[in-house]
Amino acid sequence: MDVYTSLQEDSSYRTIELNDDLLQIVTTGSSPLFFKAPLKEEDGFAVLCSNDKTFKLKRKNHSNTVLLGYHEFTQDDMMTDNKITEQDVQFKKIVTFSSFNSDFECKLEKGSINTSSLPIYTHESDPLTFQPQSYHLRCSLDELIDDSPISSAEFDKIYYELKGSEVNGFACILSDSMISQCLTRIIMTIQALATTAGKDIDDASNYHNIDPRILCERINDDNYSYSVVKTVVRKFSSQDDEQNFSLDEKKVARWYGIEALKIHAKKLVAPNEFLIKWKTSFPQFYNVPIELRWLQGYYAKPLINRIQYFPKDFLSMDAKKRFQELFEVQGTWELEDIEPFIQELNVKKLKIDKFIIKYARKKTEGKKVVVMAR
Repeated sequence: MDVYTSLQEDSSYRTIELNDDLLQIVTTGSSPLFFKAPLKEEDGFAVLCSNDKTFKLKRKNHSNTVLLGYHEFTQDDMMTDNKITEQDVQFKKIVTFSSFNSDFECKLEKGSINTSSLPIYTHESDPLTFQPQSYHLRCSLDELIDDSPISSAEFDKIYYELKGSEVNGFACILSDSMISQCLTRIIMTIQALATTAGKDIDDASNYHNIDPRILCERINDDNYSYSVVKTVVRKFSSQDDEQNFSLDEKKVARWYGIEALKIHAKKLVAPNEFLIKWKTSFPQFYNVPIELRWLQGYYAKPLINRIQYFPKDFLSMDAKKRFQELFEVQGTWELEDIEPFIQELNVKKLKIDKFIIKYARKKTEGKKVVVMAR
């Protein structure tokens, strides 16, 4: 083998092993690709993103490996360059080689958004002068997208579920009270629009094909800007098209149920009594079905036929300690009741039964599976 020149090594270059998804994107040109990383290392990892997918970059070390670069000549090349021979066309020619001690493999990953440092926008905030405090992250929504290890399509879906919005040019999180007040205003405005159109106020179709811009114009309140109304509509909706949305009855009912738990179930309360409180928390004339199981993960049953508001926010992130905390509040749990409290700790995605038996024991009682301390 003839070596024509030896180049100085440049360690700034890295190679990436393309998986099938990325190879298809590169060969078809169906989407641009972006390297992204969070502002802080502890907030995530470097990723490669297409428009709608996020791939985690993981360094993979090699030993005794050489990277070879080939060039393939074609018959057309031979016709345009008389230096290319038939032998060149038949055999691949090595044009470069180099030592190769590592590369990056790409693994499809769920993107993430760290909203913990974003300012909170409440109903007491002035939308015209709102700005983050010095200890908050000060950035626009576009800047937050650029600095989050997540594709733009995934961001667009997840951000609103996290109550994310933009006020006065700053990315922010809407407070629970702001969400509740805005949601109530939205429902009442939809009802008013239906009445004006001569429709039955109880008609479920009133809550379909909702345009946030029209709602914002009708509400006509600086506290409920288009971005705020859009956040609330999207948080509680399924998307019909690029502009219109339909309110999801279960999502709406569940929100009011969680808020009702905070108010009416700080102390033990009978389930039937709570259901009445939950129902009366809805805006007037808004009538949708409710089921207590929709609130699993937000209440415990310290006594038979009694429930109490019990969020997981203050529970330990250590699996063993969390199970201990759960059993201190409630000695025996039904499987479907305890699962929402522990599923985030099942990072290896084990079957829930296998995960539970590592820290507790379970048994079948009739048609129910119950979980208890060892």
